[in-house]
Amino acid sequence: MKKLHTKIFSKVPPEYKAEFLRDIYSEDLFTLTIVTFILFITLIVVFLLFNIELFRVYTVIVCMIIFNLIFLPMIRFTYKKTPWLSIMSIRSIQFAYLILMISLSCAVSLLSQDLTASINIYTIAVFSVASLICMHPIESISIYLLVYAAFYVILPHYQMNLQAVTILRINAFLMNLMAWFVGQMLYQMRIKAFIDKKIIEETNKTLKELSIRDAMTTLYHHEYLCSLLRESINGSRRFQHTVSIIMIDIDNFKAVNDTYGHLAGDQIIIGISKILVDTCRTVDIIGRYGGDEFMIIAPDTNLEGAMLLAERIRVNVETADYYKEIRVTVSIGVSEFNSENWEELIKNADDQLYIAKQSGKNKVNVQTL
Repeated sequence: MKKLHTKIFSKVPPEYKAEFLRDIYSEDLFTLTIVTFILFITLIVVFLLFNIELFRVYTVIVCMIIFNLIFLPMIRFTYKKTPWLSIMSIRSIQFAYLILMISLSCAVSLLSQDLTASINIYTIAVFSVASLICMHPIESISIYLLVYAAFYVILPHYQMNLQAVTILRINAFLMNLMAWFVGQMLYQMRIKAFIDKKIIEETNKTLKELSIRDAMTTLYHHEYLCSLLRESINGSRRFQHTVSIIMIDIDNFKAVNDTYGHLAGDQIIIGISKILVDTCRTVDIIGRYGGDEFMIIAPDTNLEGAMLLAERIRVNVETADYYKEIRVTVSIGVSEFNSENWEELIKNADDQLYIAKQSGKNKVNVQTL
């Protein structure tokens, strides 16, 4: 993901786009909830304390109060339901709110033209949206252009000074353009922050995986394997599900090391690890118990099912090709959980493994219930 950073622009990876959009829309909706509430109170105070008839914006102020009174619960509801609403519906509500809010602010600026050639309210609204709300470049430019187009056309009807009309049109255009750049700076910062967060999450995930896996085989190591077995047994007790374990030991492994060297021994351990992964189900938990010994935790599997899996493993190991065409076999012990603790369960499987070793090797021995 680090390659996604560029000097100026960054893009959200396609697989994270939906998550990114939902995150920014959720935060934007929360901001809009706060802003709408504050604006609603402010407008009421303005309406009650100031002589707004003087500014000929009485109707617009009332419309803004009603507008915020309607949208406040809608924005709040949308924020609460963000995890369940579609991104398109959230985007539509936000888009409608912003364009109407800027339009009303633009209307206030237009109606006061007979007193002052100013568009301060319009400018404040545009820059408030740019600095508080994070929007995609196309969304933001669409909102600004739609309102500006209306402002451009309507302005001469309220401002009789043609020179002032030209200046106000230019100023409004520049303010919209500057607000758009401010908004895009915010948007790029949000993208980079999101990507950095994902990089950290993936790094932490990788580090966690490294801390619980055997370096050579990438299977779970002894300590984590035992903790997973304890969890499986607790789940078996709680939900009345069966669980079995399979203990596997490579036959004559010391002789292989002595004859062919430790490099050959390592390659055989890696090869058998791959066979275990390919043979077992995705729900089975595979680990390197220690040295040349492996353990498999088979959830929702009784003794008969575990025995069939163990036999497939034995055959696959025996028929596979290894380093320097060395032939390898394994002995396997199988045990099913039956109210004992996790250590006793491992001991039962180990005992069956020992019997398989003593009775000729290259075989599966199963606990007798």
